[in-house]
Amino acid sequence: MIMSEMDFDALARDYLAAFEARDISACLGYFTEESTVNWQVGVYRGLSDIQEWHRDRFDADLKVIQIEALHIQGNTFVLDGIVTSKTLQTWRLKSLAGRMTTVFRDGKIS
Repeated sequence: MIMSEMDFDALARDYLAAFEARDISACLGYFTEESTVNWQVGVYRGLSDIQEWHRDRFDADLKVIQIEALHIQGNTFVLDGIVTSKTLQTWRLKSLAGRMTTVFRDGKIS
C-alpha cells in the first residue's frame, strides 16, 4: 500500500484526536503487535504494553495543549508541541515542550 504524505498527516491527526478523546480502542487501532512506543525511560512493545502506556497517560491526564510544528517526510510524522499533565503539575511544571516522532508502516504506527 503506497500512501502519500497527506495520508500520513490525516492518520497522525486522527490518532491525536482519538488520544484527546481518551478513546483507547481507537488509539490501539493505529498500532500492531509489532509496534513500539519509546517514552522517557520506558519502552512499550506490542498491543498489551501500548494499551498500558495509553492508560497511564490518560490517568495522568496528559494533554497536548499546543502544536508548534508538524513535519511530514515520507512515512515519518514529527510533532513539536507542548503538553501538560497531572504528573508534570506534581513536579511543579505547568507544561513541557517536546517532540513526538511517529513512523508509519502499512498505515499503522510502527
